[in-house]
Amino acid sequence: MPKTVKPSVKTPLFRGSYVALVKPRKVSEDSERETFQILIPLKKSDPATKVFLPQLVKIMRAASAEKHGVAGGLELNKLKHCPIKDGDENDNPDFAGHWLIRASANYRPHAVDLNGNELETEEELYSGAWYKVKLSAWAWSNPKGGKGVSLNLESVLKIKDDQRFGGGSKATDDFADEISTGGGKEDPGASEADDLGL
Repeated sequence: MPKTVKPSVKTPLFRGSYVALVKPRKVSEDSERETFQILIPLKKSDPATKVFLPQLVKIMRAASAEKHGVAGGLELNKLKHCPIKDGDENDNPDFAGHWLIRASANYRPHAVDLNGNELETEEELYSGAWYKVKLSAWAWSNPKGGKGVSLNLESVLKIKDDQRFGGGSKATDDFADEISTGGGKEDPGASEADDLGL
């Protein structure tokens, strides 16, 4: 029997946040469950967002209708756990004026660059880089959480690098002068440390 292909959509360009594409991360602080995940901030005023969002909502409603038997699907704004949030209601001011879309996967999603090269390290896949991703929707229900719809992260296209979000700085940048002189020369501050008994 052929495998059913879920309806899917591809996002516009976005700068990834809370990226966990190489190693899974806990779903929440009070959960032991881990997933591969990414937060997709899309600027509300961007024309590409205005085209994409109805497409995304359409596949979410279809998944909900198929699972829950509700004509037209659930009202997304009434979902207890909706994967689309309003960035204006987020504590982080950087997310103001954005829709925040959370997607995850139980298995590591296939990730490539614009040349088709596979990306598999945290040096390549990190928060702050620019991406496009392919998403599908699936509906669920459980006694405690009620009914909901989540977004599955199918695959990842990294478009370009940019400054990392958080995580400190790179030693190669911070110590560029020392590294360029190299050669195992003695640190000029070492004698001062000796004088101080350090």
